Amino acid sequence: MANKPIAMNKLRTVIRLYKEGRGKLFIATYLDISKNTVKKYVRLYEKTKLPYDEY
Repeated sequence: MANKPIAMNKLRTVIRLYKEGRGKLFIATYLDISKNTVKKYVRLYEKTKLPYDEY
């Protein structure tokens, strides 16, 4: 389904894995989401410059 938002825990995992240096394809495969979805949320994360604190 197009434009379906992902769960917050998946979003946090996307950002965590990205900050650890994992590739977008790895993240997409690991979380079973599309690579474009990963790219979208990484782009938004970088654009907003939000701090990321591991819990």
